[in-house]
Amino acid sequence: MTSTGALEEDLRHAETYEDYLDSFLTETDRLHLPDEKLARQLVEIGCLKGTVLSREEFYSKAEALDEQQRSEKRGPGPRVVLPAFVACPATSSVLLRQVAAREELIRCGSLSTIIFIRHMNAKGLEISAYIDLADRLKAPDFPDILAGKKKLLPRASDLSYYNWATKVLLSRDSADFLVVAGEGSGMLFRHRRDRKLINPNPGGPPGDNTKRTEVETEELLHLVFYDHTCRKKS
Repeated sequence: MTSTGALEEDLRHAETYEDYLDSFLTETDRLHLPDEKLARQLVEIGCLKGTVLSREEFYSKAEALDEQQRSEKRGPGPRVVLPAFVACPATSSVLLRQVAAREELIRCGSLSTIIFIRHMNAKGLEISAYIDLADRLKAPDFPDILAGKKKLLPRASDLSYYNWATKVLLSRDSADFLVVAGEGSGMLFRHRRDRKLINPNPGGPPGDNTKRTEVETEELLHLVFYDHTCRKKS
């Protein structure tokens, strides 16, 4: 079994899942298994080195490690919630202006918003995600995002996360939304409180009480807001 320290070291040195699998291969393995694809498959199913992370586990743990490192760099500090107009003064960011405009309504419970973001990361990989904005508002680093010190970008912990290069798709439910499989229409999101479905497919209606707004910006490859109005929390 790989120790926690050894696993973190592997994750730090592997930019992709393929790099991670390659790290298990010895020179002897490569000599006897010249077919790189076959060698990786044998590693992945545990024929050569025992327990190995699945593709989904690798990217999920890698994202968690990145977030831990970011948190350590920030250091401890109190969580301070500022109104949008204070935390986001005269920003030039189209994304942040859109987020700030929705913050108060989301915090009071009359609006639930899903953001679709597609961007190119620092490694040149195209990443996209459907993000529950309410979840991000609760995150410790949200004041830094509104202040422009950090960027609001896809994470493996979002409603849906997709790496276009590695074809890795991850999804998880949030406090406000359930991820459900649509019949012939792909992925859908169900609002937990009113049970209404949100359809992110641009070729169809977004759903009852939901407005789809595509926003043009040079910050990202694609930016879409799905605003779902609902009754305020009692």
